[in-house]
Amino acid sequence: MNVRVVEPAKWRTVAEWKINNPGHLNRAGVPGHPKRDVQVRPTRLGHTLRFTAQMEKMVDFYTRIVGLQLSDRAQDIVAFMRGQGGSDHHIFGYIKSDRPAFTTRASKSGNVDEIGMGACRLLDKGYKDGWGFGRHVIGSNFFHYIRDPWDSMAEYFCDIDYIPADSNWKATNYPAEDSLYVWGPSPRRPSG
Repeated sequence: MNVRVVEPAKWRTVAEWKINNPGHLNRAGVPGHPKRDVQVRPTRLGHTLRFTAQMEKMVDFYTRIVGLQLSDRAQDIVAFMRGQGGSDHHIFGYIKSDRPAFTTRASKSGNVDEIGMGACRLLDKGYKDGWGFGRHVIGSNFFHYIRDPWDSMAEYFCDIDYIPADSNWKATNYPAEDSLYVWGPSPRRPSG
């Protein structure tokens, strides 16, 4: 394994997402809705999640040997890891399970409109099983998941917490009820 810090990729720039709120009319005289025919192109791979039966061994290995840092966790349910030198809240996550498996590949979107348009595009293509729109507690990101053909989850997300290199971030061990979301629909297992 070769893990190293590199310059961030610059695949595309995303226009600033301007919203109106009391006292701040950021779009005076300009509609805020995107064009319907805009194709969503995520800016980068944001994070992946794996199922594991050995949560503590995974956290120990990836912190002590690989050099990642524990950002936060929720009991023995889920643990989120970040890189050195400033990083999204998590680039890897581990979810408790009875066997190892890949579960989620998350693509960073520019804003909530892109999450919605990306999810609608996948739904229109026949990928009906999913979960979202919502916002996570841990990492604070907006999300929408769609189940892919391999029974894993493809996630569109934006607005994840960023932890600067010089931050004195202390990992929190959240209660179980915070392991999924602040708000959103209840997760469900696909039918069929």
